[in-house]
Amino acid sequence: METDIFSRLIAFIYSIDTPTNVAPSMHVLDAIAIHIALVRYEPFARRKLLPPISFIVMVLVSLSTMFIKQHALLDVLFSILLCALLYPLVYILLPKLIYRKEEGEIKNQLVTEEN
Repeated sequence: METDIFSRLIAFIYSIDTPTNVAPSMHVLDAIAIHIALVRYEPFARRKLLPPISFIVMVLVSLSTMFIKQHALLDVLFSILLCALLYPLVYILLPKLIYRKEEGEIKNQLVTEEN
């Protein structure tokens, strides 16, 4: 075993982080979800350098999980697939449901105010 600080750190990570529940990689899932949320946030997206930097960080997090051998390519691919499945739910379906609920509450308020 190597004796430098980084090798010791990796050995420590391996000793406490067992290879269970690895697919999908939550590191990758979180990195993708945060990147998507940031680039959808208009003040962030208007800054020309921030979205590409966010993308680079997302890719580096994903790659680092494989380089450190915490996850395999399949774990990363499952994370990407899960994000692709969750995106329409979070950004299309839920906003519609929330809007309908708020619209119903507004209608109920109008009806009670009229009476």
